[in-house]
Amino acid sequence: METAERPELFPSTPSSMLLHCRGPDCDGRRQVVRRIMGIYASPLAAYLRSTSFRRFGDPAEMVNGFFASRLDDDQYLVRWVSSGIRLRRWLINGLLLYLHEQVRSERRHRRLGVLPESLAAAVDRGFEQVYARSLVQQAMDIARARCEAEGQSLHWASFLARHGDAGALAALRQAHGLSSGQSSHMVRVATARFRKALVELVLLDGATPGEADLEIQRLLRSLGS
Repeated sequence: METAERPELFPSTPSSMLLHCRGPDCDGRRQVVRRIMGIYASPLAAYLRSTSFRRFGDPAEMVNGFFASRLDDDQYLVRWVSSGIRLRRWLINGLLLYLHEQVRSERRHRRLGVLPESLAAAVDRGFEQVYARSLVQQAMDIARARCEAEGQSLHWASFLARHGDAGALAALRQAHGLSSGQSSHMVRVATARFRKALVELVLLDGATPGEADLEIQRLLRSLGS
């Protein structure tokens, strides 16, 4: 009998928490901000490494500067909730605006307006793949940690073997004396945890529960484009 999932440490509706949790002393708001930084820092920095902005400094430091500039304002994420757009787009647009501000400040460039629609579309396409890769990796990390916390490391190893080289799962079954039915069950358990982690991440990004499956499918398709 499988151990029941432990209660989640993060709510599935961060937008509602943000709307009802204001000010720097709100534990819920701090939790949301920490989670956002943990999820989005890596893909934002990876995206910057592929752009001309990398000439202006270390991408990770630029992202940290952006977070410090924007996330200290408790209205910044409230404005995101009101915008109705995905959090990843809100953050990448905000990061580019922040970097334009830094360039203007340091080099006294002329004022830059809103990104042209064609450039904004290119930004979306470029960041979408980076974000999708990061999303999959983070979901795998979350699912692996949850399996290990429940003493189900072999479940996760079975999941990896199932999606690895041909014959990997059969070799794992033989090494651990598992029947085909046992290993199939382990793969299903680990797969369910991986999918649950993906759903949590796209909910954080602003998708509704009803949109989660289609959003995941669309992001995974972007990896092949």
